[in-house]
Amino acid sequence: MKKYYYLLIAAAALVMAACGGKGQESSAEEDKAAEELAANGTVFEGANFSITYPKDWKETFKSDESVNTASEDNSITMDATFSDYPCKPADFEQYYKNFTGMSMNASYTFEQPVIEENIMTYKGVDGDKAVTNFVVYIDDKAGVAGGVKYPVSKAAEVEPMIKPILNSIKKK
Repeated sequence: MKKYYYLLIAAAALVMAACGGKGQESSAEEDKAAEELAANGTVFEGANFSITYPKDWKETFKSDESVNTASEDNSITMDATFSDYPCKPADFEQYYKNFTGMSMNASYTFEQPVIEENIMTYKGVDGDKAVTNFVVYIDDKAGVAGGVKYPVSKAAEVEPMIKPILNSIKKK
């Protein structure tokens, strides 16, 4: 009975820590990042989609279906790839399990995915490296998946930018 009680307390503490005041703070940071991105971002125009990313990031690769970018010092990178066979929101959880279960990702400790309507993000940490992977479902024939890699030390700077970047994705 004591073990159950302590488990319940621990679970409640984790929920409170996860929700404790960060929502409003993150929202304000994301709003500021969205305004900055809209005013000063760089738009990638692929054959099937567009995405806006921060103006100080430069394209390192692009094709009709994908774009890779990096910050000036290459400490922050992003890749985004279009698919006409997208992962549907109903399948996000399975996608997350498959991705995080791959041996190539074994060195990362992944947080639970955050699913908001048609967007799923999930963060992984490996020492001083972090990645926030994403899947954006646009419609039955369009979706974009990729990730943003950054040093853990820059998480406070990078993470508020991710949602505005994902919200900028549009089908052509």
